[in-house]
Amino acid sequence: MSIFAVLSIMTYQGLNIILETKSRLENEKVRLASLQMAMVIMGRDFEQIINRSIRDEYKTNQPALICGDSKSLNTVEFTMGGWRNPSGLPRSSMQRVAYRLDGNKLYRITWPFVDRVSGTVPSSRVILDEVTDFRVRILGDNGDWQDSWPPDKPAAPSSAEQNVLPRALEAIVTLEGWGEIRRLYIVGYGGQIDSAA
Repeated sequence: MSIFAVLSIMTYQGLNIILETKSRLENEKVRLASLQMAMVIMGRDFEQIINRSIRDEYKTNQPALICGDSKSLNTVEFTMGGWRNPSGLPRSSMQRVAYRLDGNKLYRITWPFVDRVSGTVPSSRVILDEVTDFRVRILGDNGDWQDSWPPDKPAAPSSAEQNVLPRALEAIVTLEGWGEIRRLYIVGYGGQIDSAA
């Protein structure tokens, strides 16, 4: 009887370890799928950045791409083309999009119009959880990596200079327990880049 009891305890403990491992693996699988989906969404957006400045709700001109300024170190905002319209709604194919880290959640924020009017309310959704840091580095036309965009110029840039787009963006996401994950995305409508560059 005592041998049977010992075997039962060992069997239960083994089964319990297997079930806990399976549960942990399922959680990691779900988390990995979320990460992959977030990277696909970011890639789709970054590769369709277009050179279109906007007017914000204060009627101030904003560049096509804004990243890493002093007010929003964990935010990137840009205009993208290729906004699908399967319902044929009367709207532009361009969209203003931002990614922002708030707490431990990475949000994708969109505005209903490229040029905003007073009272415009953006919509936002969480695309990734358990994020401890989010940054974007930018590969400029000169081949140098930068932490902010548009590039600093000593004199006030013209609107054409202000809207020059970089060659690529590197998204750096740091996840709890997983560390830093980096993805490089070519900038430009459809992800095209001059092969001679």
